[in-house]
Amino acid sequence: MRLLIYTLILICTFQKSYAQSSENCEFGTFFLSVGYGAPNINTFIYKSGGNKTNFSSSSVGPVHFKIGLGLGERFDVLFNINATSFKSSWMQEEFQQSYNYSANVSSVATLLRGNIHFNEKNDFDKLDLYAGLGVGRNYYQINRQCNNPHDNEFSKQIMDNTFSIEATVGGRLYFSKYFGAYAEVGYAKSIVQIGLIYKKHQ
Repeated sequence: MRLLIYTLILICTFQKSYAQSSENCEFGTFFLSVGYGAPNINTFIYKSGGNKTNFSSSSVGPVHFKIGLGLGERFDVLFNINATSFKSSWMQEEFQQSYNYSANVSSVATLLRGNIHFNEKNDFDKLDLYAGLGVGRNYYQINRQCNNPHDNEFSKQIMDNTFSIEATVGGRLYFSKYFGAYAEVGYAKSIVQIGLIYKKHQ
């Protein structure tokens, strides 16, 4: 009996939050979200290839920050900041000798993004599902070092920026009038990201 009561309460809570989804992109609605993603692609880049031993790495991110504005029931526009950092070190054998290698990578991407939402009023409003596309610039710094006298090309410091693009699909679920959670999958600094979102109607 107690389990039935808890189940009914849970259903009512979710229905209340779902009912808000058709209003989530009203014109002037303000969005702010912070999320964390995986994997950090630099781990795969530097761990693969070569005769590497004693590989160790640490990373932060990707961290995803978004601020946006609703443009109507089905559209919103956002400004994204995606950041990540990565440090690694390893031993690499060459000519029957072992040499020390290290690589530090940090990058920040800034993008302008648009989302289209698939939920309309009275049409499967149990989830706020959307797809988005963003374009911008990726600013990165790479610092690589080694004590291998035969590998002069590896040791260098690079600072540059390149064109950046992201395309993901995701969903939002609000726990209250202002706060909720989101999840996205697709092509960004991470393949998967989850986080918290805050919204406020005009």
